[in-house]
Amino acid sequence: ASMQDLTEMVTMIRTVADVPRLFPASAQRAVVARGTAEQIAISQWLFEELNKPANGPAQPPQGQLPAVAEYRVPGAREDVVQVFYLDPKAANQELTEMVTLLRTVTDVNRLFPYQQYRAVVGRSDSNRMAAAEWLYRELTKPVASQTLSLQNEGSVPIEYHMADPRGMGVVRVIYLGHFENIADVVAQVRSKAGVARIFPYGGRKALAMRGTADQVIAAERIVRDLDQSGAPKGGQ
Repeated sequence: ASMQDLTEMVTMIRTVADVPRLFPASAQRAVVARGTAEQIAISQWLFEELNKPANGPAQPPQGQLPAVAEYRVPGAREDVVQVFYLDPKAANQELTEMVTLLRTVTDVNRLFPYQQYRAVVGRSDSNRMAAAEWLYRELTKPVASQTLSLQNEGSVPIEYHMADPRGMGVVRVIYLGHFENIADVVAQVRSKAGVARIFPYGGRKALAMRGTADQVIAAERIVRDLDQSGAPKGGQ
């Protein structure tokens, strides 16, 4: 790893593992840390996971779901640490979009990109991390297995239900068919359906959102109408 990679890794591990006394040892390309046994265990797992050989982490065979590495922290409030791997050829913008989308929709605040391996590192409680993993897997699975959710009115929604005491636990992904101005779709859903937790994923022409059941249903109606207005006319 380069010094830039090492510095990026140290900053991320320090935040995820709650280890303020963690520093890079540049001459040895190593990390020095002091903390509790739990903090050091998390730090070591992350360091080893993100300090793979030069060819990086193994990628799943073509057509299979992408890889997720996980570490459990027994007894902690935020008890799940995960690393999500994107396609090694993914652009930096795609990595940034994924981080912002997961943070926006699932409220996982400790979520960071690791550019060397096109990875996303997150830590939160099992409820939020399960929702984040579902979104990640849905948005990175092979294109051929993704269903255009606006094809017909009766199509089964692509959604996940997470626990939320306010009833805002419906997470849904909608793939756009024709409409190109995704920013306009997001703005209209926010203003008309009251869905604040919505973010686009441009690489797949998708929207990820979270809200109440009524909000999400209203949002899909708005997206459907806008998408139909963008469909080619007269067979063009």
